[in-house]
Amino acid sequence: MDRQAFQGESWYRAIALRERIASLGAGCKDEFDRELADRRWRRWRSQYPLTKDTFFDKKLALEGITEAEFRYLLGEPVSTLAKRHGKPLSWLEELDRAFTMGDRAEAEGFTIAIAPLVAQGKNRLHQGIAALVKDRKTSSLPFDRTTIESILLAFLPDRFFWMLNPTMALELNAQRLQGLLAGETPQQRFESFLQRLEDPESAIAILQEYPVLAQQLVICINIWVDLSLEFLQRLCDDWETIISHFAHKIELGVLAQVKAGAGDAHNGGRSVAIVTFSSGWQIAYKPKPLAVDAHFQEILTWLNTKSELKFRTLQILDRGSYGWVEFAHTSSCETPAAVERFYQRLGGLLALLHAIQGTDFHAENLIAAGEHPVLIDLESLFHPHPVAPNSPNSVLPARREMGKSVLRVGLLPQPQAIAAEAVDVSAIGGNPERLGRGRKIGLKASNTDEAKVSRQAIALGENQNQPRLQGELVNALAYQEAIATGFTATYRLIVKHREEFSNFLDRFATDEVRVFLRETRSYGLLLQESFHPNLLRDALDRDRLFDKLWVEVPALPYLERVIPAEKAALWQGDIPKLTTYPNSRHLWASNGECFRDFFDESGLELVQQRLQAMNEADLERQLWFIRTSLTTLGMVVEPGKSLSYAMPKVAAADDRAAELACLQAASAIGDRLEFLAVRAGDLAGWIGPVFTGTRHWAVSPLGWDLWDGIPGVALFLAYLGAVTKQDRYRELAQAGMRSVLHQVEYEGRLISSIGAFNGWAGLIYTLTHLGSLWQQPEMLYMAVEWMESLPALISKDEQLDIIGGAAGCIGALASLHCCVGGDRIKTVALLCGDRILEKAEKMPQGVGWRTIPGCQPLTGFSHGAAGIAWALLELAALTGAERFHSAALGAIAYERSLFSEKVKNWPDLRFERDRTQFFSLGWSHGAPGIGFGRLHSLRHFQDGEILAEIDAARETAIARGFGNNHSLCNGDLGNLEFLNCDRQILNTSGRSEINNIALNAIESIAQYGWICDVPQRVENLGLMTGIAGIGYGFLRLAAPNIVPSVLAIAPPLMNQQQLTVNS
Repeated sequence: MDRQAFQGESWYRAIALRERIASLGAGCKDEFDRELADRRWRRWRSQYPLTKDTFFDKKLALEGITEAEFRYLLGEPVSTLAKRHGKPLSWLEELDRAFTMGDRAEAEGFTIAIAPLVAQGKNRLHQGIAALVKDRKTSSLPFDRTTIESILLAFLPDRFFWMLNPTMALELNAQRLQGLLAGETPQQRFESFLQRLEDPESAIAILQEYPVLAQQLVICINIWVDLSLEFLQRLCDDWETIISHFAHKIELGVLAQVKAGAGDAHNGGRSVAIVTFSSGWQIAYKPKPLAVDAHFQEILTWLNTKSELKFRTLQILDRGSYGWVEFAHTSSCETPAAVERFYQRLGGLLALLHAIQGTDFHAENLIAAGEHPVLIDLESLFHPHPVAPNSPNSVLPARREMGKSVLRVGLLPQPQAIAAEAVDVSAIGGNPERLGRGRKIGLKASNTDEAKVSRQAIALGENQNQPRLQGELVNALAYQEAIATGFTATYRLIVKHREEFSNFLDRFATDEVRVFLRETRSYGLLLQESFHPNLLRDALDRDRLFDKLWVEVPALPYLERVIPAEKAALWQGDIPKLTTYPNSRHLWASNGECFRDFFDESGLELVQQRLQAMNEADLERQLWFIRTSLTTLGMVVEPGKSLSYAMPKVAAADDRAAELACLQAASAIGDRLEFLAVRAGDLAGWIGPVFTGTRHWAVSPLGWDLWDGIPGVALFLAYLGAVTKQDRYRELAQAGMRSVLHQVEYEGRLISSIGAFNGWAGLIYTLTHLGSLWQQPEMLYMAVEWMESLPALISKDEQLDIIGGAAGCIGALASLHCCVGGDRIKTVALLCGDRILEKAEKMPQGVGWRTIPGCQPLTGFSHGAAGIAWALLELAALTGAERFHSAALGAIAYERSLFSEKVKNWPDLRFERDRTQFFSLGWSHGAPGIGFGRLHSLRHFQDGEILAEIDAARETAIARGFGNNHSLCNGDLGNLEFLNCDRQILNTSGRSEINNIALNAIESIAQYGWICDVPQRVENLGLMTGIAGIGYGFLRLAAPNIVPSVLAIAPPLMNQQQLTVNS
């Protein structure tokens, strides 16, 4: 084999930016590729927040280089880089030796390309084992020399098996397109590619094209060998102690299996390993300090002397930088009483972890060992809080309340929407799909020449964190009170023995604990994406990807200091790990770098403060979080299913009495929202169940959306204040909006949708109303300013509908135009209309739009043809553009073609299965919403059918549209709004009939409480599905001349003033 391939300069492109800077020397040469430098500069500067000079200057300062030096490095010729670097690349020398020796390990798939490198690693491992056992008696060895090498393959880092996939899949497809592969079938051509990889020159050519990949492969093999030998050395050194400490009465046998990677890799690839011996006995090997684990067992022992719960403890052998931990086996409970005790103990552990500032206790950190919940990773106790003075998490009261609540521990359910799936990794949560938050790189059409990289959900494996009753998983929701009981008992025990407990905590003072500044998932995603072929030709491209770590710095400035250390860890293939000590305010990176005074207060100081603040009032707050989060386990949206209740009948009342009753009903909700508000200074927020965007709900601070966020609550409170003349409602609305403005200032770039209820348009609509209502022109000007965020997003809009898309945006802009005027608003609205027309699909009759992935074009107002048709008619009237009027008629024609004369309704096509139609009965979907859309389209268009459609919708709404829930979206108040508008526009629905339905709804609230449009009849606070919307609906019935129709995205009715803006 020609060794000249390893002498080439192109390998030096694998040198990372930090190394290039270190060897830069006194200055830069004049000769560099300016065009390449400019291209790379533009790409680097296109990444938020490096788009801003402030943050880019900070990056350069952190790297220790000037702008001129950075530009030079971006365009430096590789020949110059190789010369000034001077010393040979150590990893390249290893690669050279591996291919020169000519040994090949058994390999399959793409790893055939690096079989010589694997063989070299195996040879070094063999030699290391031989040296280890040289002076030991074979009879005293805890392993069999004939099997140990294959067992230690477990230490090969997980990424070794997927890091080749992206590059090799690209090369495979390139060779297929070039006709270089032999064979008649995709499988044969794939085998042909593997045969080509067996040729060293072919494999080396690919590695030379992607030198960063070659470098990372060498690092990976070295980690495997080094950590295998380190583990084996430690096992041999500790063998006698392990036997005496854990298993002095058991014949363990020899090492049979090592399952490494039971956790993220840190500190040079080290991760937890589960070690199994031939007897079946198991133990956990943890290559990190275990003092905190040992002291936690001591605190459990202390609790056991005072509590009836009797927590199980684990034996731990702490060896300083590593240790061994008793393996906790999962087992089933035999009786319901045992399950009850399990959850009581889990509640007790929750109280303890809350008291000592524990966090990150997710599913993988809990074992259900019969009736005992056992925590198996205790590195994140005494967790300190880095301070970002102006960030939403530090400023917004609801977020601050959440941040110091029991939810922070991680045991309680908190589903997250990830890649259109609800993922709950909490220890108590269900997550029946057992999906983790990460994605792994796999292959589609593997073993064929059409193989492509895919991102696959990571399965968590067998459910070990939830108890079983005689082998069957139990539902944690059924044991809600057991958890609350255990939590309450342990909480009160700690309070009762506060001083003794406080003194006990000093034992933890110098224990190393982990600090989480980011979600570790973000590190994993970066590491995976860094193996894209486009990032493996030159290390600068990979460095640019890693600079996405800057994305959170504007909101969390403290992250800036640790980015170089994070990047260094990622370059070594590690998930960055940061640590501190409970008694310290400093932070340490895994490379030993210390960030002095990183925290304002140490973890131990925070725990002592929490101990002093623990009382009965706080206990009640934490129990609310516990019960509400557990309730979300049952809040699963079942398609096509809705709530219902028996609608009471009350005596009729005159108009004034009905208005007064409606106002009282609205005021009661205003009072409830006032009671539930979380305040701090002049800011306010709310916490409650929030829809995750899939089928699940999670306890969360209300967000920025009009649908169920703070803007909807503020809009209701503002109009309630206007109608009742009660300043407290207005002031609370203003406090809530200050929170929204603060959130948008810091996180507005994350808002990518444009609709009226879930997007920028909802914010614009809210500002339009509040600015007009409160006579605050600055709010209207801000709405115009925010409007400038829309054009870039409109061209990407795929939702198109009223809720999240361009149709709703048109409605909000039309309302803004009523208050502000100006051609610029029309221009942006035209962009929305043209985007809708661009995405229209011709149907057998008329046109439709696919607004929900996986669904055919829908009927209805919120997501379907009725809402889009109304918006296009509004736009045509606003701009005079006939094309939108014509498209609206096409949408109506499509919807009409689907009308069922039999049920007087239009099918809800979201749930159509096997030709079985489902008919909804709300504003969002179904006859009331479609009738509502037709009513508000009357001023733009009338034909012979539209009045008949409204009649049918009215008939259906009255007959079957009440008694489901009370919400605006799909309930009584939304359908009352349809009838009320029908009365106002056509004078057909009788006022007395509307009054009677409203009074019946009020009586049902007296009997059942507010029934929101969420599962389990849980109290929701928002506008469209919650109590704010119920209140808004009653308020509109009480004062229709003051309160506009939010469901029609109507403009303000009072205090309008036309402002002048630049056209």
